[in-house]
Amino acid sequence: MSSAVAWPRKTRELMNHHMDSTVWNEFNFRPDDVVVATYAKSGTTWTQQIIGQLVFNGDPSVAIHEISPWVDLRVLPSRRSWPHWKRRHTDGL
Repeated sequence: MSSAVAWPRKTRELMNHHMDSTVWNEFNFRPDDVVVATYAKSGTTWTQQIIGQLVFNGDPSVAIHEISPWVDLRVLPSRRSWPHWKRRHTDGL
């Protein structure tokens, strides 16, 4: 039995008025990252909050919206905001 994990692989790009999946091509994952993958307008924020509460044992001081960004959201120019999220990700936030 192999102990290697078969991680999911991205198979296509998705670009529309809400999202641009090409930003994931430059993302460096950490071993403990959790990715919330939902389609736009299907409860993404709610799902992030539920997972955050599970990961942080319901700690009310954890601001999930600050540590769980919607990386591929197109409302802001993703490339312009990328250094901010990359810095937070590298700093362990």
